[in-house]
Amino acid sequence: MKQQLTLAQSAYLFQRGVRLKKWNVNFEPIFNIADLIEILPKVLHVEENAYHYVLSIYWDEEFKMWRTIYDAIGDNIFGDCAATELIDSLYQLVVRCLDNGYINKTPSI
Repeated sequence: MKQQLTLAQSAYLFQRGVRLKKWNVNFEPIFNIADLIEILPKVLHVEENAYHYVLSIYWDEEFKMWRTIYDAIGDNIFGDCAATELIDSLYQLVVRCLDNGYINKTPSI
């Protein structure tokens, strides 16, 4: 199981403004699974509707993939991302949240 993003994926997040407090300026930052989970909001409050989306991470046995989504009581979801590696599914969801302005890009760890 992959534990880290590639250098290119990490550089892309860094270029998008994602930062972590624990990084040392003397080396290239590489995001790992724990970093991505920390970056993702645990709950999304979307102003245009009454739903509150809760972060859900699970293995989909039928499709043999990791799923990362924001779920509002099972019938309304945001950011349904799937990949065979957990870190790749998390990365897709982080990018989708960045694209929609749901991630605060200030240091969180």
